[in-house]
Amino acid sequence: MHERPLTRVLLLAVWFVLVPLGVEGLSRLAYRVTRGRWYSPDVCRSALLERVAGGEGGGLRRGEDAGPSPPGGQEPEVLHPYLGYVPDPASRSTGVTIGDPSQIVQRSEHTVIIGIFGGSFAGGVCDVAAPALQPLVAPPGRKVRVVCVASGGYKQPQQLLALAYILALGGQFDIVINIDGFNEVVLPPVENIPHGVSPVYPRAWYWRVGQLKDPRVLTRLGALYAVDARRASWAAGFLHWGLCRSSALSMVWEGRDGALASERGRLLAELQAHEAVGRESYAVTGPRLEFADDRALYDYLARVWSESSAQMRRLCEANGIEYYHFLQPNQYVDGSKPMDDGERKVAIRAGHPYQKEVVSGYPLLRRYGQDLPAAGVRFDDLTMVFAGIRDPLYVDDCCHVSPYGYRLVAWAIGRAIRVHRGEPEQPDALTGPVPGRGPSGPGA
Repeated sequence: MHERPLTRVLLLAVWFVLVPLGVEGLSRLAYRVTRGRWYSPDVCRSALLERVAGGEGGGLRRGEDAGPSPPGGQEPEVLHPYLGYVPDPASRSTGVTIGDPSQIVQRSEHTVIIGIFGGSFAGGVCDVAAPALQPLVAPPGRKVRVVCVASGGYKQPQQLLALAYILALGGQFDIVINIDGFNEVVLPPVENIPHGVSPVYPRAWYWRVGQLKDPRVLTRLGALYAVDARRASWAAGFLHWGLCRSSALSMVWEGRDGALASERGRLLAELQAHEAVGRESYAVTGPRLEFADDRALYDYLARVWSESSAQMRRLCEANGIEYYHFLQPNQYVDGSKPMDDGERKVAIRAGHPYQKEVVSGYPLLRRYGQDLPAAGVRFDDLTMVFAGIRDPLYVDDCCHVSPYGYRLVAWAIGRAIRVHRGEPEQPDALTGPVPGRGPSGPGA
């Protein structure tokens, strides 16, 4: 009499096990067909973390919103009297932003204080720097402490000003690492110059201080931030419950995130199409600079980048700080990384608004970078740091990479520091492959 109910229970149990397994198997196969590579939970987690942190990338999707955006990245920001803007501490779980008292630390015989400066790419390195650099740059018995002075969209001279600001407040560093170059040549032509704003002003300055009384602009900006908040909340829920273990669920996240990205793109297009009424004030535009042609513009941007680095070196030298400067890699630099079809679909978008700027600006950055050692700057060109890495690293079609990619960069930085110091290399200290050395330094 009890056999039939027991059989039904067993069938239901098998059903509830096999059906989810079948759905998961089919979704992984679909992912392989549509993406050109097998599903990776690590890539999913990286995308979710990027979205929760307010990153600009598209994660598993292409970075649909990678173009000009008011007032910059998706992480809420507030105006700052000296640095242009900083991340809003109220939006961060740590409640800490650039220049907060917790960043004003003093040297100690027990720690090596490393300040990392730059934009969002440098911020990604911040997340992995301490364990990656510990065995490479810290003497025995001293622990690395990383002070992250990087923020999405920062470009010179913001790094220089941030260093001076923190030193003026009493902060101290043993080592300063500056990782930049991309924002310097990409953001001014895309976000500032079209609105008549000085190229050396902070990114999207027009949207930060201009048209603040236009109700149509304020309405669209409010809607834009609401979309960003929904995207961050949606990603945070998936991250909290560890749903990246399932490719099927990750595709559910990706679908809604894509819909929100489309809504964000529509709002951005409306903002870009909005025409200002009347002449903007000097507070919005800054000094008006004219350039004979695009090459003159990129040469100017690269020169400001180079001179700002030289000034950072002088400031560090005056304060007994080791200064190291690194040109960040980017996927639009020709030959900088081998890619399979899957990574190429994520990382490369034909006609991307940043592609032209990288192709035009990076050769000048590299040229000016070759002259930096003559100014006393310990400089390394990392544009080819991924040239020997076939594993997928890029997570969007802007510039960002996975945690593994950032670790590769941190390891290359650590090895470069040892070379500049004249110390022997320590390959045993690394836990993964390290790109080879080229003519311009580690990985270049």
